[in-house]
Amino acid sequence: MATADQLGKWKREWRNAISKELGKALQAILEALPENSARCDELRLLLSQLNDTNRGQIMGTRSQDELDAAYNGLRLRALQFVNTLSLADFNPEAAGFTPPAPKGVLLHKIPRQMQLGRAETCIIRLAYDRAVIADNLELSAEVKVRDIAVSKVMEAELIDPNADAAFQIRSYHDERQFLEHGAYTEWTFYVTPLRAGTFPLLLKLTVIAAIDGEKEKRNITWEEEVRIAAEAPQQLPEGEAGFRASGLSVAFRNPPPGKKAAAAPAAEESGAAVPPLSEDIMPELIYEPSPAYREPNTQQTAFPGQPAPRPRFPWASAASVALLLVAAAWWFWPYNAAKPADVAVGEPGSKEQPEPLDSALWKEENMALEKAPPEKAIKFPLEKQPKAEAHRIPRRPDSPEWPATVNGPLKARRVVSAPGLRLANTPDAQIVINVCIDAEGKVVRSTFNPSASDSSAPELQAQLLDHAKQWVFEPGQGALCGTLSYKIRSH
Repeated sequence: MATADQLGKWKREWRNAISKELGKALQAILEALPENSARCDELRLLLSQLNDTNRGQIMGTRSQDELDAAYNGLRLRALQFVNTLSLADFNPEAAGFTPPAPKGVLLHKIPRQMQLGRAETCIIRLAYDRAVIADNLELSAEVKVRDIAVSKVMEAELIDPNADAAFQIRSYHDERQFLEHGAYTEWTFYVTPLRAGTFPLLLKLTVIAAIDGEKEKRNITWEEEVRIAAEAPQQLPEGEAGFRASGLSVAFRNPPPGKKAAAAPAAEESGAAVPPLSEDIMPELIYEPSPAYREPNTQQTAFPGQPAPRPRFPWASAASVALLLVAAAWWFWPYNAAKPADVAVGEPGSKEQPEPLDSALWKEENMALEKAPPEKAIKFPLEKQPKAEAHRIPRRPDSPEWPATVNGPLKARRVVSAPGLRLANTPDAQIVINVCIDAEGKVVRSTFNPSASDSSAPELQAQLLDHAKQWVFEPGQGALCGTLSYKIRSH
């Protein structure tokens, strides 16, 4: 038992120690106080705040000025604590003091939703200090923390309270474990749902304390409702909504009498070219309003005896028909029938004229193009090819003898026109130019492809880059890129 003289001596020593080294002074006071003293919790709180201040300095979240201010505040509170100590704090039983039950912190992580037959991990933790209860744990909405009464030795269980078993629970921890300051005590349970539905799961804690020399137990329980799903819920990607009725249905027409619907080619699986579907089995889009929406009836009802309205401008129909005929004639007019500049390949003013569209050479080429497979090039006799003193392009842009072969996605667009090309004193070479066109079919970018070319002459590159920019393709939807492969042959 402490005396008044001894307590006065301790206070003088503790005051000097607080000014020199705060941590050791607080630890000496804690050792001198009885374990069941009510002042121990205040002292542990000061020690915890001192440790938090030191962690902030180590982690770089506090400056030196902030650290000194925090230390001064803790020293002031420690001096006030020493000055308020009395003999009753060191002799609680003699003063008739009954210490309260120690306070602690409970943390439990139990999923609110589980999948049938799939094991889930449930965690229970107990500690004296709230600062350490969540160490090394990822917090989520399933984690709950609450203050409870604890003892040095505790028991924790997870129980299925249902009459018919709804959970299978396994654990490799002992039910009874001890608690220590500055650390947490953990129990881990593996819970496997056995039935679909919503069932309770019981959390049971047991406080073990010595009462009149005998160990007694006190139980603390909580129930958590768990919903068990038979199947895992399907989650849509973030930002994507579910399906909605669009009012557009797809119907397939039956083939007309005498024709058979084309079967799906087996070559599709092997990677071979798949022929296009027949028009007879192409889907026909039919607009049908969704059930939740009805088209308003905007049709005006004609009353009996009311004459039908006549057009105000009778000449408008005739003008529309004439405009349509002009547009059709312009569209189907041969692109090179009246453009000798597009087919002239020699020097300016050359007397060579393009072959007429109905000539025997063009007819023979058309028949050969229709009969030959698309992946094979067609070779024509040399005597039928136009003669020139230098390299030149043929008279029709879709001829197989076109010196610049169109490759890549650009092959889907038909060549409308290309300028003449003359290269003198040039050795044999193959030059590949990367080309990109816009929706109107005009070349917007051309670059030299060194990896696919066998010549790097700057003058030849410049001439072919300038020539590639003057190609014109038929319009289409969106931009497209590909390559032009020039095969240069010396004469």
